[in-house]
Amino acid sequence: MNKYFVPDVTVNSIEDLSGEFFRERGIKAVFLDIDNTLVTPKTRKPDDRARRFLNSLKESEISVCLVSNNKKERVDEFNDGGYLSIHRAGKPFTYSYRRMLKSLGISKKEAAAVGDQFYSDIYAGRRLGVLTVYVKPIEIGNEGPFVYLKRQLEKKIIAKLGL
Repeated sequence: MNKYFVPDVTVNSIEDLSGEFFRERGIKAVFLDIDNTLVTPKTRKPDDRARRFLNSLKESEISVCLVSNNKKERVDEFNDGGYLSIHRAGKPFTYSYRRMLKSLGISKKEAAAVGDQFYSDIYAGRRLGVLTVYVKPIEIGNEGPFVYLKRQLEKKIIAKLGL
């Protein structure tokens, strides 16, 4: 299996993560996917689960950057906490992540990428060289034809990783 599809850490949901988890690993910034990582694609604002997680990062003094391939309107609507954010991030390309590392003044070893898709979130994070955390998707379906195709391809990775 291609090493770029193997996450450093796998969790069932963001509830399995905390600011302390990242702090213990020397992480100063977390790049977070929104849809199916923090909330369902139809959830417009952070729900209680997402707020608890985001607050734990803030309490641990970890910078949060919402990194989404979605439109500006979607990211802005979700981002009611005033977090750093990037819309149309172009994942799996790494230019958005590199730009954010530079603006935060941190190294790759001080950042983590968290997401639910191997072909965008994990692949980009692994190529960049940051800690990668795969979060199992909250719900699958109704994500559009391109994401549907990626989910079909991801089944092979999931089977090989035993997830």
